Amino acid sequence: MEKSKTIHIINLGHYLENTPFAQDLLKHNMEMEPNMEWKIWTEKDPEIQEGIESYVGPVSKGYFPFLAGAYLSHYILYRFGGVYCEMDYEFKIKNFFYDLYQKGEIVHNAPSTWYFLNCNCNQVHYFPYPNYDVLKRLLWLLNYNQEPLHLESSIANDAEALSIKRALELKAFTQDEIDALIMKALSNNINNEDVMNHFQTQVVRVSNKILFCTASDFLKLKNIEKFNIDFFENKSINLRIYKDVELTIDQFPKRCDWGYTTNFTSNLELLKASYEKYSVYNKEKVLLLGKGIRRLFGV
Repeated sequence: MEKSKTIHIINLGHYLENTPFAQDLLKHNMEMEPNMEWKIWTEKDPEIQEGIESYVGPVSKGYFPFLAGAYLSHYILYRFGGVYCEMDYEFKIKNFFYDLYQKGEIVHNAPSTWYFLNCNCNQVHYFPYPNYDVLKRLLWLLNYNQEPLHLESSIANDAEALSIKRALELKAFTQDEIDALIMKALSNNINNEDVMNHFQTQVVRVSNKILFCTASDFLKLKNIEKFNIDFFENKSINLRIYKDVELTIDQFPKRCDWGYTTNFTSNLELLKASYEKYSVYNKEKVLLLGKGIRRLFGV
């Protein structure tokens, strides 16, 4: 069987066609990986329809973001092998995945986080061949991991559904198997953030404002009622918070959903890059709040 050199993109609901940000990232990534083959899947492909029909989990089959980013990403990798690329990734190392293809070794780097098993959300992975058993088990978890998690319409919860904790609770994996996956991932010595940036292109499309601030300024301003109402408790505002100080769960915004309306990062390089990228596509939406973030950004 020939090794897969395909980078898979799953484009449902004409997302790519309607998102210039994603189009520019795809062009950049193709230039970074000229030796790989690229496959853009849509709902017109029978394999995608087969994948949708195979999904029996708690999220509606009509909810494209979950199907594309969570379930179908694992389904396509299981069927065909290769690499999955979200439409908001930016590759940072030229020919990185082609080098993995040449080596021909399985890379499932998600367990190096010590928490998740999923193969999306800025995780480096490469599967030379189809029918990888771990992917089969992850598909099982997404299909049958319904209690006590009701995923409903929140794509963010797919990470929890594919957490190591849930995998052990539902006996999809043994502790020895998890330990082996973790050790293999650590032996790869790959830092996900060194390989790609994750920009969340949908932020520009769906948010009224994109707010950048430091955690220390956030803690000060959230005690002011007007700021809480206008910015921190407003679901149409996307928060990008730089962790210059640690936050406890009780200090998070009440509407925090772990990255999709609120993002916490200690990666200043990525935060600056996000600010610059979002400004390109809709500068009017981007706000820097507080002296701390302005000082860090040098503005």
